[in-house]
Amino acid sequence: MTNPFRKCQKEQSVRFDKSILAKTDHLNTQLSAKLRNLSIFRQARTFRQMVEI
Repeated sequence: MTNPFRKCQKEQSVRFDKSILAKTDHLNTQLSAKLRNLSIFRQARTFRQMVEI
């Protein structure tokens, strides 16, 4: 006989893990987008400097 409380606890922890994964995934996407924008900005700046020279 399995303990229903333990089963419920396990499901909650799985749900919690999934929400954490979703949040970190979201943050990673935001971070990579920011990094991409930064690298594009940096490239544009160096390109502008080359044009000025």
